[in-house]
Amino acid sequence: FAQPLVVDSDRVIIVGHTDEAEAAELGTLGAQRLSERRAAAVKEKLIAAGVPIDRIETSGRAAIDPAVPTARG
Repeated sequence: FAQPLVVDSDRVIIVGHTDEAEAAELGTLGAQRLSERRAAAVKEKLIAAGVPIDRIETSGRAAIDPAVPTARG
């Protein structure tokens, strides 16, 4: 899951996420890398659509800040 956030008209910040299940499967470092790859994939799509690269910022939040809570059983 990658969440694009428009901060202002000059910049776009894209935050990649994973969930707790992915973090458990991949480990902390693997989940972080996955969240970064998700954000980078969105960045590439925006560049292909004509958004200037210098206006795009990405980060990965892994499961530290999940966009969707994981149900616990």
